[in-house]
Amino acid sequence: MGPGESKTDRKDPGTGGQTPPYLLVINSLRGGGAERQAALLATHLPPTAVCTLEPGQVYDTGRTPVRVLGRRVRKYPAARMLDVPWLAWRLTEYRERVVVSFLERSNFVNLASRFRFPHAAVVSERTHLSRHYDQGLRRVQLEIIKRWYPRAEMVVANSHGNARDLVHHLGVHESKLRVVPNMLDLESIRADAGRPVPPALSRLFEHPVVVAMGRFVQPKGTWHLVRAFSEVRRRVNARLLLLGDGPLRPYLSALVTGLGLEKDVHFAGFVPDPCAYIARSTLFVLPSLWEGLPNALLEAMACGVPVVATDCLSGPREIVDGPDRMDRRALAVEPCRHGVLVPVPSGRHLAARDPLEPEERVLADAMTGLLEDGNLRARYRRAGAERVSVFSPSRIVPLWRDLIAEAASLGPPAP
Repeated sequence: MGPGESKTDRKDPGTGGQTPPYLLVINSLRGGGAERQAALLATHLPPTAVCTLEPGQVYDTGRTPVRVLGRRVRKYPAARMLDVPWLAWRLTEYRERVVVSFLERSNFVNLASRFRFPHAAVVSERTHLSRHYDQGLRRVQLEIIKRWYPRAEMVVANSHGNARDLVHHLGVHESKLRVVPNMLDLESIRADAGRPVPPALSRLFEHPVVVAMGRFVQPKGTWHLVRAFSEVRRRVNARLLLLGDGPLRPYLSALVTGLGLEKDVHFAGFVPDPCAYIARSTLFVLPSLWEGLPNALLEAMACGVPVVATDCLSGPREIVDGPDRMDRRALAVEPCRHGVLVPVPSGRHLAARDPLEPEERVLADAMTGLLEDGNLRARYRRAGAERVSVFSPSRIVPLWRDLIAEAASLGPPAP
């Protein structure tokens, strides 16, 4: 549905309730955890349209049309921010009373568009902002967030840890804050898990496989996993499979070569069906330095794979140990209810010749322990499958529907 077309309340499939008309705004649908969440929301709770700031689409939005506001993909962050006023003007062509946005730039577009067309703005934050923007020029964007986010009718966090950060470090009042966890399409995940993998990689799974998934960027800490795996490989005849790509790929490739792991570490790149690889693996590892509520960790548990994760801010503990234990921090290998937590490494870009950090050694110990203990892996497979059931659409969609209805009641009256 485009600008100027009639709109009525729609009954959302699978929940039986009424959804007030709303727009959903996201930077793009080219890939990524937040983008996947936006596509799932659009599929299960259809908005008038999904508006993207940039062209390119990987994720399906079901019956919901996708409208591209921007003409091209900007390479540099400053250029992207300069586009915000123009994109905000484009967004007002749709004149919807409720606009839900994901990620900082889309949130800025959402809030800025209210100068031309008043509406209820719901901004959704998917990461631990005070950690993500704590260095260099990024602090400028953090100051903008502090000024703008409190102006929204509602601010949605995908984890309790992110919610705390928004209140304590970004000035969002608790009365405006809502926590809505990420959504998992469990049926699709399990269907994807049964898909075949390319023959070139299928032989990899003749050995125990440690798998990780995510962009090769600073927050993901993938190099710490590679370094820790060099110690695991001394003890277990295992392989490491890395799903994803990104700007740190040359550094990771050089690290693998320097550690003599060329035959043991495999780069699969971006794959459309990652669950097919994850489900065949022995162990999933999340080595992140900071996170929101990591989809990759949830998807691995849904695939029936035991998980090891760094106890980073803020989502991994919330997933594997529960939101009631958020004040704890792992100092060694910590067995939890639904997985294993380990301390967060330094985040320094180390060379192959540098000795392992203590945190990397702890990660190696955690991986080795699970690779060598089949009974422990079986217990965590069952516990993980039990945990992810609370993230199903039948539980998460009603939270979004009620939130959008509340936002509609808080916004300006219909013209």
